[in-house]
Amino acid sequence: MILPGFGVFVGSVVMLFLDRYLGTGFFDSAKGGDPVLYQHLFWFYSHPAVYVMILPGFGVFSEVLSTMSRKPIFGRKSMVYAIWAIAVLGFFIWAHHMFTSGMPYWLRVFMSFTTVLIAVPTGIKIFNWVATLHKGAIRFNTPMLFTLGGIFMFLIGGLTGIPLALPAFNIHVHDSQFVVGHFHYVLGMAMTFAAFSGVYYWFPKVTGRMYGEALGKFSFWLMVIGSNVLYFAQMVVGIMGMPRRYVDYPPIETWVRLNIIETVGAFILATGILITLIAWARGLRGPQAGRNPWGSPSLEWTTASPPPPQNFDSFPVDVAADWTPYRYDSQSGNGQ
Repeated sequence: MILPGFGVFVGSVVMLFLDRYLGTGFFDSAKGGDPVLYQHLFWFYSHPAVYVMILPGFGVFSEVLSTMSRKPIFGRKSMVYAIWAIAVLGFFIWAHHMFTSGMPYWLRVFMSFTTVLIAVPTGIKIFNWVATLHKGAIRFNTPMLFTLGGIFMFLIGGLTGIPLALPAFNIHVHDSQFVVGHFHYVLGMAMTFAAFSGVYYWFPKVTGRMYGEALGKFSFWLMVIGSNVLYFAQMVVGIMGMPRRYVDYPPIETWVRLNIIETVGAFILATGILITLIAWARGLRGPQAGRNPWGSPSLEWTTASPPPPQNFDSFPVDVAADWTPYRYDSQSGNGQ
């Protein structure tokens, strides 16, 4: 995704440089250029960049869900196809950021259709994650809580993205706080929860120490409550007409009340993040973790914590002929 997307972005920056300093007219309407062209080039890169960031988070969700449920991911092949579908469709939806910028009617309809269509592989992934939990031996430890919280935040962001894909709704909330709330549900918090889940999950492997579960869980609940209070109120005030990117706003009573609620949510969220940082700092002096505290059959958990300089004690790494990193039964040595 980076290779085709970033090349276009670099090209647009070069064209902008030439316009600014050498007098060309790629984006200057006075010289026959098109300012909207820059928006197309910018968003052709910038929307796939969202998926470049969130797809690794999806990988963390799948790994943690599988390990903490003691089950392989349900429909693993469809999960892989869904990731590829998202990666491909991500290059055909950029103009939904520009429904108010002026574009041919057919292009607006096409971009609306593809934006709604990308919800299909996304829905497949969420269905597979939920199905993985079914009849699993679930452990609600800190990595699992952050994974479930991240999936929930992404689900809310995705559901609010469907109406944004429709021009009839989009033009009314364009450049409003609703868009900011939607974006932060999708990327701001879903990705943050994925990152925190991954750090908690691999913390014992990287450091050889165990963090405090109580602090980790307390941090999670503060973050999930604070973020929902903040961003849900932000979407509500956006529907009421409050624009984004303004330093101030008129003292409309409902706007003021909702912004106060947002501020309270932001402080709760910040407190949760601070507690996680404390949990990680204290975890560096925590009890010894051992090789495999989660009981995972994946290879990284078969070596010492933290790993030796070459990762494994001997090469090649010996595994059984029927080995798989997602085998949870009594024969794998990690069944429960």
